[in-house]
Amino acid sequence: IYPCTTYRPETVYGAINIWVNPEATYVIAEIDGERWVLGKYGVEELSDQKHTVRIIGEIKGEELIGRFAENTVTKWRVPILPASFVDPETGTGVVMSVPAHAPYDYVALEDLKKDLNMIDRFNIDIGVLEALRPVSLISLEGYGNYPAITVVKKMGIKSQLETDKLEKATKEVYTKEFHK
Repeated sequence: IYPCTTYRPETVYGAINIWVNPEATYVIAEIDGERWVLGKYGVEELSDQKHTVRIIGEIKGEELIGRFAENTVTKWRVPILPASFVDPETGTGVVMSVPAHAPYDYVALEDLKKDLNMIDRFNIDIGVLEALRPVSLISLEGYGNYPAITVVKKMGIKSQLETDKLEKATKEVYTKEFHK
């Protein structure tokens, strides 16, 4: 099980992939009898919350890439992909990706599709990448069915390294979707 962090649980229905940081080390742990893969911080937090936690081992994020998980709400089989913006010390260190409504997710997915070195490095199936399509959940006046894509294009964001712009884009989309 790959427990995912999200600030937007209402968007789980649009999660089409999972992000992990390829440079991070993740923990394989038995949590209340289930085998989970998550960051060390998440393990500590669960231990503090009185869950039964038994650490089994560790695994590098890069070893998770190319595997698949199940979106437990939609039952979709979703690929695990690399993203440098994932902080293994935030939440579980495993992030669900909703590119229709999260600017970071949209830009990271587009970056990955163009990065042949990354695709080769992690032996990512290009067919899997090309098949990923954002799922619209919230239509927002002035932003259409894909608010993250609209705001990224409006702001001229070209890379996930443009963190200042992505932070502004995220705040804009999340605020508008929440209030409208």
